[in-house]
Amino acid sequence: MTESCASTCDNANNAIHKYYSNKATMKTSEDPQIVHECKEKLLTWGYTDENMSNVPNTIWMKECGGGAPLQLQPLQQGQTVFDIGSGVGFDALLSAFAVGEKGRVLCVDCTPAMIDATKAALEGRSPAPFDCIVANIESEPREDLLNVADVALSNGVINLTKRKDCALKYAFKILKNGGTFQFSDVCITPEPKKSDLDVDKAPQPQGEESWAK
Repeated sequence: MTESCASTCDNANNAIHKYYSNKATMKTSEDPQIVHECKEKLLTWGYTDENMSNVPNTIWMKECGGGAPLQLQPLQQGQTVFDIGSGVGFDALLSAFAVGEKGRVLCVDCTPAMIDATKAALEGRSPAPFDCIVANIESEPREDLLNVADVALSNGVINLTKRKDCALKYAFKILKNGGTFQFSDVCITPEPKKSDLDVDKAPQPQGEESWAK
């Protein structure tokens, strides 16, 4: 029997919630060396000096993605962008700058602390109207979010989901016909054993805590 996304993915993983809640509320370091190292990391992901100069380092130093999906194709003025797993709001704010006051930015994250961080990043800075929503992308999108986006973004989020088929369906359901899905993520090769994919038993990410002490 095929399990539906709505019935099997109502609860996000507790370990992921805890880890990313801590990341959202960490105080960023003012040590110039740590700021420099974090900037160099984001440059290797594909972000530019201009991206970081336009956004406070208290935002981009907490970036938890792994790439720069906005670099895949430029956004256009007036577009509606949907950031799936918006995290601390770095990509959302860059999107708002790109689409301008005639555009719109929608953000969803399953972690309330991350949505609070996204709101804090956008408030007073975003030229575009925005809406931030706490929701699980392994469930069905709200009816008012169907077919609304010209561009869907995702940065290091799909790999964190148990039901990746549900997460991908979410992305395509919120897109308009002809919309684009720009994402950056990680994968495991060779094909892992099923036991290796149990996120409840996965080790906590290492080596990132120094970016946001």
